[in-house]
Amino acid sequence: MGVSVYYNDYLLYSTTLESLKLVTPKVTQEVNKVGSFTFKIYPDHPYYNMVERFKGLVTVYDEGVSEPLFRGRIIKDEVDFYNERNITCEGELAFLLDSVLRPYEFSGTPAELFAQYISTHNAQVDSSRQFTVGRITVTDPNDYIVRSNSNYVKTWDEINDKLLNLLGGYLWTRHVGGVNYIDYLADFTTLSNQEIAFGKNLLGLTKTMSAESFATALVPLGAQDQETGERLTIKSVNGGADYVYNAAAAAKYGYIYTTNIWNDVTNPSNLKRKAQEYIDGLAQFAASVSVSAADLNGTGADVNSFRIGRYIKVESGPHGIAQNFIVSKLVRQLDKPEATKLTLGASYKTLTEKQSGTAQSIGNLVTRIDSTEKKLLQLEDGKVIVSESEPADKNLLWLDTSAEPSVLKRYDGEKWEAVNDQTAALMLLEQRVNSSISQTSSDIMSEVSEQYYAKWDTNELVSSVSTQIEQTAAAVEIRFEQFYQNLSDLADGTDAQFTEIAKYIRFVDGNIVLGEVGNQITLRIENDRIAFMDNNTEVAYFSNNKLYVTDGEFLNKLQLGNFAFIPRSNGNLSFTKV
Repeated sequence: MGVSVYYNDYLLYSTTLESLKLVTPKVTQEVNKVGSFTFKIYPDHPYYNMVERFKGLVTVYDEGVSEPLFRGRIIKDEVDFYNERNITCEGELAFLLDSVLRPYEFSGTPAELFAQYISTHNAQVDSSRQFTVGRITVTDPNDYIVRSNSNYVKTWDEINDKLLNLLGGYLWTRHVGGVNYIDYLADFTTLSNQEIAFGKNLLGLTKTMSAESFATALVPLGAQDQETGERLTIKSVNGGADYVYNAAAAAKYGYIYTTNIWNDVTNPSNLKRKAQEYIDGLAQFAASVSVSAADLNGTGADVNSFRIGRYIKVESGPHGIAQNFIVSKLVRQLDKPEATKLTLGASYKTLTEKQSGTAQSIGNLVTRIDSTEKKLLQLEDGKVIVSESEPADKNLLWLDTSAEPSVLKRYDGEKWEAVNDQTAALMLLEQRVNSSISQTSSDIMSEVSEQYYAKWDTNELVSSVSTQIEQTAAAVEIRFEQFYQNLSDLADGTDAQFTEIAKYIRFVDGNIVLGEVGNQITLRIENDRIAFMDNNTEVAYFSNNKLYVTDGEFLNKLQLGNFAFIPRSNGNLSFTKV
């Protein structure tokens, strides 16, 4: 599949046209960075004298893909002894450096603040550098934040300082129908249809462990008192101590202190909660995987090119890796797809748990009814009977496997006719059931799994369910994992929206912990206590026939014995005997 580069409406480069060549064209991208595109252009190029700094847009496309790989502007132009021009372009997120935010005070939701930043930016630049606010999935636990600045600052710097650094998430641009959207996403939910596998397209792999910002204890500081100038601490709600810590990390590595300031927090309990979440994140070593992989998109394989901001499955038995990673950085030389380098990571921590990206469930994709030649598939649009002969039930769709390839048909009241939608015709599924038990000197692992694969050339995994039990001398852990891919995306050959759910039961020190990977809420059952945990902080518990809750909200009525607080229809509250 070819690549093309445009300068405004002029075709500057094409992998299929010898007269339009650029030398060493290379795209470098990283999530939440502006990215770059560099190339050299010779004097004999027909548009050699046309390209100019800060004038016009440079856009890079993969053939057949409407969403550009890169969109930005020229910022640097060097001419060497032979009049060869070395061009550097910056990505379109750099447009946010062209506007200035005036002093402001804000209180509201993260979505409202983000929209305010973009609106202020748009008022200062021309239409080619404006953005339309798209999807916003980042939230705050209270969905209420306070931000301010008395200085004049770049929009890009303020978004990083007041949103990305404090709430996390990803800035993402996309282009639909001529509209330049900018999203603020809590996570990515697209799974690439190209995998990286040892012995197939994996050329090199490096695991990196970073302790650059590692800490085990934190002294949190809140808003500053306007009269005394002193900052809020957590002493009043933390037994006199002004710090919090991660117990597991402190026990293993000792107390390594750091501090952080939350200028918008005025309540000590909220400050303690935020501080505990913050130190639990710092008390883990960041892990990333950097790989060199051949892009099979250029070899005739029916897969899309590598892109940042997508999950990609990496399998390498010799390195003990078999999971989905976010492509967080991509270096791609357009004329040498085999030289592509990816950094996968910033997606999991290594001290206490791995984190997996999750998305909203898309429901049951497949239901297998029996193991005979006839199978009933449950697709998103309805039920399909799969057989070589005409089915008796004419209310269902029929996948006629006597034809080559199989044909999806619907009964019109008189005869069976072919259906134009070929989605189900591709969904011939193979069920695989596996079980294994492995034992080492330190643990015993048993696993039972069931997978459904789409039976075509790529042998694509559609859904899987597995249960794992791991036993060590100190603990027992039971894990439940589910994975689904959108069937229609797979049939179209596009990158699929996916759902990955991993739940667990842990038996540690005589206690039971129930949770889901990626969800900070857990339940811990002890001998004399049932506790609800929010990111390792206890927020409620049952003990000695009493319920203790940090904050409470009753949606209807509160009853105490024979008496109750009951809302009236006029908005007042009654306290009455019931």
